[in-house]
Amino acid sequence: PCHKQLIQEPSLLTENWKTHLLQKRLQAKYESITQLLTITQQSWAHAFYITLAHNFGFHTNGLPFEMLALQTPLSCLLKHRNSLFQITAILLGQSGLLNSTTLTTDEHSALWHEYCFLRKKFSITPLLPSHWKKAKMRPQSAPEVRIRQFAHLLYQSEHLFANLMETKTIDEMVDLLSLNYGNDEVYARVQRPLPLGRKSIEILLINTVIPYRYAYTHSQSHSKSAIHWLENIKKEDNTIIRQWTMLGQAINSAADTQALIHLYQNYCQPHQCFNCQIGQQVFAYKQLTLF
Repeated sequence: PCHKQLIQEPSLLTENWKTHLLQKRLQAKYESITQLLTITQQSWAHAFYITLAHNFGFHTNGLPFEMLALQTPLSCLLKHRNSLFQITAILLGQSGLLNSTTLTTDEHSALWHEYCFLRKKFSITPLLPSHWKKAKMRPQSAPEVRIRQFAHLLYQSEHLFANLMETKTIDEMVDLLSLNYGNDEVYARVQRPLPLGRKSIEILLINTVIPYRYAYTHSQSHSKSAIHWLENIKKEDNTIIRQWTMLGQAINSAADTQALIHLYQNYCQPHQCFNCQIGQQVFAYKQLTLF
């Protein structure tokens, strides 16, 4: 609502207000994580798995990915963590995208037969294929591609949550989330998934890893660490951020983008202008000009 004033005077959005907004966003994510911990009986690894799955949907398919994780307990996957073929079969089968009507290759048929066995073993129920959005998506962002990447990450990364909580640098986190391709024998029964790009990995860091590191040791010092990491990740590129750029805002890092996303979603969209520092300045100026 204040876009005209911001175009004329971008400094209305102060650094102090952005820092406050970023802290509020981290706190909101912390509260979301504590709710998941209740669902998972205080299992940090299981809660992390659900959040990571949600963010593997990269907004478009976030909800079905989260549903996939909720309907596919982490314990089922861990029992077969040494087999990429079986993890892929479970996740593709549970997604509903692999079924008796979609068997177009020998690999699909083999995965489907394996899933039918594992489904009975674990008494698990698949999603409906209609949950997934496919229209107007780039091939590398298709849900089946993302599920295969997710399966590969779980396969290659024993103790993924614990390892990510112990890393010291952004580069170490990126290495843990990068898909590492081993010997060719692994891909004898299942195709090698496309690699995860750096931008995709950084989105997972911003929305999953850093909030969990903040929540895992919930303290003021850890808040500063989370902000520091976000300051060292490149800015996000999405519709919300492009709007802020058009309003003359200097955006330098993920710390800025996370603050501005929180501002848009929690103040601009619901018209909470009286609670916003920018709105308060605009209203104060308008009152002064009346006298």
